[in-house]
Amino acid sequence: ASARASLEELEAALADAGRAREALSPELDLVPVLCGYLLSAEPQLPALALRVLTAASMHGGGCTTLLLQARGLGDSGGLVGALLGRLARSGEDGGIMIAALLNNLADTPANQMRLVASGALAALTHVVLDPSASGVIKEHALTAAAAMGGMADEEVSFPQLIGRLCGSRVPGTQREAVRAMAILADRLPLRPQLAAVGDIVAGLRLAVESRDGQAAEGARQVLTLLGVG
Repeated sequence: ASARASLEELEAALADAGRAREALSPELDLVPVLCGYLLSAEPQLPALALRVLTAASMHGGGCTTLLLQARGLGDSGGLVGALLGRLARSGEDGGIMIAALLNNLADTPANQMRLVASGALAALTHVVLDPSASGVIKEHALTAAAAMGGMADEEVSFPQLIGRLCGSRVPGTQREAVRAMAILADRLPLRPQLAAVGDIVAGLRLAVESRDGQAAEGARQVLTLLGVG
């Protein structure tokens, strides 16, 4: 009960931008504590922790960067690692909250790269492919992925978005996009549809020429799967 009350008080306090920046100071180590709550087995604590994080993320650049730069809980991979760990076992409401939070965090180019490098793009790809996931959570996943890819204002499908990112000049982004495309292409029924999307084929062909050996080899394999190599 005390943990729930503390989180509720913290959520209210973080509605103020100045107090949010103070609370997120690295010296206070708030983010590791919240990561612990995110991974808690106690039913209400993960949702409350998400509400606290969402409140902090509403203030933009300064706060979102502090959230993403903070150390995580042990070897959890920082805040994003904890969020993705929670996403993998969240229901509809929790998944929507996490996707919306990822969207908030992707508010600067540097934060977008941090999120993609942490595996968020691949995790959202699994959400989009999940047959049990609703259209609502899939739409939130697309919105978050578009924000991470710097295409928040563009009307693109999820596969088209990933295809464009495969042509990114940022090595880490390109590598993760190829990884996400491989997840999509692993679904045999989807391959003819993917092969028919110009942005996908063009992005993969750019990735084949990448100096990043992992991205180039991955792109070659996906093109082969799609039958357009």
